[in-house]
Amino acid sequence: MGNDLGIDNAVENERRRAHRLQVLLRSGTLDDMKLLVTLIGLVFILEGLPYFAFPEAMQRWLRQLLEMRPSQLRFMGLLAMAFGFFLCFLTQKSGLFH
Repeated sequence: MGNDLGIDNAVENERRRAHRLQVLLRSGTLDDMKLLVTLIGLVFILEGLPYFAFPEAMQRWLRQLLEMRPSQLRFMGLLAMAFGFFLCFLTQKSGLFH
């Protein structure tokens, strides 16, 4: 009898877990997480590609970066972030990709 109660509890817990998963799926939360993790993976691919494809050129480029003033690097970073923000804004707020 005691074992049946344990099985019943396990079945009930699994039913509740499945229900929570269905609620998350309907709300789109898991789809959003899947997209986020996919985008992070894509960033890693794009970041690693030049090092894999052109290692000598990347070494030369990194040496040049070491010689740049911090203010120049900061400005380049600001431009990259602004461009990224613009792309995100354009994608989310415009009707271009509907």
